[in-house]
Amino acid sequence: MFFGLSARGEAATLRKRTYSVWDYNPHTAQLDLAICTFSDGPGARWAARCQPGDEVSFYGLGGKFVLDPTAAGYALLGDISCLSHFYALRRQIPAEVPVISVIHAQHADDCFPDLDGHSPLHFVVTDALSAAQYLAAAKEQGLSAASQTLVYWGGPQATCVAGHRLLQREWQWPDRLLKTKPFWK
Repeated sequence: MFFGLSARGEAATLRKRTYSVWDYNPHTAQLDLAICTFSDGPGARWAARCQPGDEVSFYGLGGKFVLDPTAAGYALLGDISCLSHFYALRRQIPAEVPVISVIHAQHADDCFPDLDGHSPLHFVVTDALSAAQYLAAAKEQGLSAASQTLVYWGGPQATCVAGHRLLQREWQWPDRLLKTKPFWK
């Protein structure tokens, strides 16, 4: 997504941001994005100031943090900035396929429901959540290396990297069953 295309100087370098599509209706050409505004990043500042009628330009689909429909089960791990993306993934998973989820939020008010008004993911509301704590919470829901679960881990870069390393080194998690996407630094 591109915004503030008329910006000059340093602000001009901050005009492109990538967001997960929460919902898209091609018949009405309506695109829904859920953008976290609690950070102080340029995209969060723009979203907080955005008004109906503001010009926004979009650039095609992309990314690799998409659903692999062949998995035996899924684990969705990340902070609240991943929530709209994880809801979109969750809607694509058949009801009979197991889904484990740990979504960290600092405030309960940040935990918004999906488009249908339901909250099918597991929230942990606390000041901070380490990679080890994410995995402990997921383990309580049944996550194990033997489960052949495909893990999607998103959120802050440091937590994603630490979680990726823990799964690879301590859990001997197969690379083919691990997708990590830092949503912000």
